[in-house]
Amino acid sequence: MLDVDTYAALARLKPVPPLELSSPDFDANGPLPVWAWSESRGGDDRSPALIWGEPPAGTKSFALSIYDPYSSFVIDDP
Repeated sequence: MLDVDTYAALARLKPVPPLELSSPDFDANGPLPVWAWSESRGGDDRSPALIWGEPPAGTKSFALSIYDPYSSFVIDDP
């Protein structure tokens, strides 16, 4: 096993302001509207509008991770 502090590089990172992400289609930390659900779940399979804040200088892309505490597996709707 290597004797390496994997968190040492994180301690040297410069702090950046948080990136704001909001939507006019649902409340912060609220559920998606029914129309945004998949058709197999009774929705219209539409994407909600997202409003991204000003990213830090040099940002080239975003990644969005979604966590559903009520889902225990992934359903792939054909």
